[in-house]
Amino acid sequence: MFLLAAAADHVNPTDVAPWLTITIICAAMFIVGLGKAGFGGGIGIVVTPLMAMVISPSPRVLAVTLPAFVVGDLCSIACHPRNYHWPLLKQLLPAAVVGVILGSLALRLMQISFADHQHILNNILALLIGSVSLCIILMQLYRLTGRTAPQMPCGTVATITVGIFEAFLSTLTNSAGVLMALLLLQMKLSKQHYMTTVLTYFLVVNAGKFIAFITFNRIITADTLAFIAPYLAIVPVGCLAGVWLNRRIDAKLFTLILYFLAAATASRMIVKVLL
Repeated sequence: MFLLAAAADHVNPTDVAPWLTITIICAAMFIVGLGKAGFGGGIGIVVTPLMAMVISPSPRVLAVTLPAFVVGDLCSIACHPRNYHWPLLKQLLPAAVVGVILGSLALRLMQISFADHQHILNNILALLIGSVSLCIILMQLYRLTGRTAPQMPCGTVATITVGIFEAFLSTLTNSAGVLMALLLLQMKLSKQHYMTTVLTYFLVVNAGKFIAFITFNRIITADTLAFIAPYLAIVPVGCLAGVWLNRRIDAKLFTLILYFLAAATASRMIVKVLL
């Protein structure tokens, strides 16, 4: 009953039934865990547009989704050997901090500029989330075809630039990772170094966003945390399931289904803003 009441408070009850909200949020939490365990590649990209189906307005989507990513990051790091590539992390982690600061400043500027026109802020964020998610999904689908991904510049400047950009984008949309994946794949890191680098980078990004969203942008509140807290236990379950599934099945079909679902949802977000 608590979950039904909370769900009703966080969505437009004329659009989405509370039971459907609960079902979709539970599925999203499970997908966070699967993705953080490395199952299905970058399927975590589907979570934000999926949550946007049942949560509104757009700033609340960012606020409600972020704690799940933080829990997922912590679970994933616990599941993987701590084999860090420190020379690379020394470039990426400061870049992550800079990107989060710039992203939170941009979000704050929008909050101030549209303080008296919240619907405009909601539409801008919805358009950003939908557009960025759709672009990333299309890039992921391109990679799944087996074609060679575009080459990115290498070197310290490129690494820091990608680190800042990904953190900035993640702060505004909770969607990022493809450019980072392309960059690290070009470096031909070992699987352990690749996983620990990605997980550590996004843990810093998400932890920084969490602090900024509470203290600076103030979109994460006690009410937000109380709403999402009962669902967070599903994330480690998804993470354990992802570890188990990684050893047993090919995730390609599952990933394709989720990508097409997310692409449809992201497209719906864009159309709703433009029409």
